[in-house]
Amino acid sequence: MKKEDAITKTQRIKINSLEYPTQDWDEFSKIFEILQKETILASNKIISACNVYNALGKENGEKWLFDTYRTDKIRSALYQEAKKNCKFYYSGSFNMISDYIYKKYFSGKNSWQKKIEAGEGNPPMTYTDTIPLFVRGDHTKIECLNYERGFYSFQSSFLSPIAKKEGFDYVTYEYDENNKKKKIKHHIDVNETRLKFRFTVKKNGRLEELINNFIKENSEYKFGDSQLLRKKNKKTKRWDYWFMLAYSCPKKDPGKKLDENRVMGVDVGVIVPAYASINDMTYKKIPIGDNTIHKQKILDEKLRAEKQSAITYNLRDGHGRKTKLDGFDGAGHKSRNRQKTKNQVWAKKIVQEAIKYGCGNIYMEDLKGLKQQEKENRYLQNWDYFGLQTEIENHAHEYGIVTAKVNRFGTSQKCPCCGLRDKKNRPKGKMGQAYFKCIQCGYEDNADHVAAINISRSNPIKDSIRR
Repeated sequence: MKKEDAITKTQRIKINSLEYPTQDWDEFSKIFEILQKETILASNKIISACNVYNALGKENGEKWLFDTYRTDKIRSALYQEAKKNCKFYYSGSFNMISDYIYKKYFSGKNSWQKKIEAGEGNPPMTYTDTIPLFVRGDHTKIECLNYERGFYSFQSSFLSPIAKKEGFDYVTYEYDENNKKKKIKHHIDVNETRLKFRFTVKKNGRLEELINNFIKENSEYKFGDSQLLRKKNKKTKRWDYWFMLAYSCPKKDPGKKLDENRVMGVDVGVIVPAYASINDMTYKKIPIGDNTIHKQKILDEKLRAEKQSAITYNLRDGHGRKTKLDGFDGAGHKSRNRQKTKNQVWAKKIVQEAIKYGCGNIYMEDLKGLKQQEKENRYLQNWDYFGLQTEIENHAHEYGIVTAKVNRFGTSQKCPCCGLRDKKNRPKGKMGQAYFKCIQCGYEDNADHVAAINISRSNPIKDSIRR
């Protein structure tokens, strides 16, 4: 499979039980903490080296690198720092730690180096325990344990041989009968240097389809360098562990030839979440979704506020319960899931419409720098338009459709016929906020459709193009 015919994606997998390096969750939690401390220490050393190199400049920075690390290559120096501060990590993970920070610091238009030069911000000075563990993508294997119940096992490289030879030592403290602090030493023996865990794919059709693609013969799906992270479960008060599986797969076949010169413009709005049109087929009006879910989200917030006020007023905040009542009870999580699901559905529909009309490109507005009055709009505040655009980009990328952002200024005020851009082209009033009428040529249309046409005909921002 050629590199240009493949795409990279990530799938989150919840770990149900462990086999290697230990089967005990408490022991694995301590191993995770020790490896995380190594990652934090190595990351802090690496970011410090990057700051010094960037402050000195290229010429003086290379001289400093050679005096300190005996190399004038910054990537080689960062790898040395990662290797020096990681004792129990699998050797292939050192480069992942250094490469992760190097790319964030020096690569791309949003790199920390660019932000420092523009005076827009600084890189993190220290890392915390939210940083994940890096897992190399070699020596990976998936096995089916029970097909009917959807049980599978996954294994990959994880620890160094030193971890298996020496094990892990850690210390806890307790108070004796005389209220004196007592140190207690603990030791953990690991049975393997590999990470092997079990998981289930039931109730997750997307994960089940992905796993089946991995285990079939002559599969074109390949494992990549992944991450392991954990999150505190509010109900059980224990850690939930998640494996962020990175992989590459072939692009999906759209079923028909896509025209490189045909562009679909997508405008996001309030009444209609997404409105699409095509640059050479402007008569096509493609509205996607409605504002019902916007209203539902605002209603949810109102009901939660009323419930929270009642709880506070009546002083019934959960006496005798394990957890205190706050009026939300997971409602915010449900609302976010509903929003994410809708964005995925709408994005998939937009991409299918682009394939239907043979569009090789999808252009969208660049939403950076929204005006304050737009930020204060309750609908714009309560919907993740950036998330919708991200979903469109991800779905389009699967079929090889090029996506890009364009300048959003005046897209709904410019006449697609005569090219006049004027605020008076949007009279609003009794005709509504979606009404458009050109004051020069008299062209009338839906303002969202006009914006979609103008977006499809605009020049893309070069740094935003994704192939």
